[in-house]
Amino acid sequence: MIVEDDFEFENSFIDKPFPALKSLDQNGRVIYVGSLSKTFAPGLRLGFIVGPKPLVDELRALKRLMLRHAPSFLQRAFALFVSLGHYQSFLRKQSQIYGQRERVLRDALREYLPAFQIISSPGGSFCWVRAPEHIDTTALTAVALQNGIVLEPGEVFFSRVSKGARRYIRFGYGSIDEPKIAIGIKTLAELVAQHFPVVSRKR
Repeated sequence: MIVEDDFEFENSFIDKPFPALKSLDQNGRVIYVGSLSKTFAPGLRLGFIVGPKPLVDELRALKRLMLRHAPSFLQRAFALFVSLGHYQSFLRKQSQIYGQRERVLRDALREYLPAFQIISSPGGSFCWVRAPEHIDTTALTAVALQNGIVLEPGEVFFSRVSKGARRYIRFGYGSIDEPKIAIGIKTLAELVAQHFPVVSRKR
């Protein structure tokens, strides 16, 4: 079985987003999980699951043992919000905002950190970047944090930590205003130059 946690599909701003694995599932091997925590409001604590009925029934029973269900009035209120078309309008506006922030990030990286390469932008609230070979992104995120910049080192997303994993970093911009993105990247570039200078190799 495959559990597909597709938490940001609805945030996509790319023209042709990748299809969900569940949409390609021919044999009922994929369990599709979604949430409103990233797309709408974490405080609602609402989500959903798509899978075989026996499995969903079992999960519902297990959930009752751990905590009560989300308040019914919140579920009804959100269902009404969706039925009136407000949720789709909200997603369209949010996707436009995320798309613009991603473009600002790309421009800032191109200007201040041209050796850093965006390798994946799934069209949500973050993108993946590969750092130059001499930079340990785990060390970089620690230095950045000390200077007020919060980044996510790539190694925490790998099942095995390796030198290659330490070259990747995840930039999130979901809650950052556009003007602050360029300022943050400029500051990060200064930290890179200070703490991770390129050492010339002697011939």
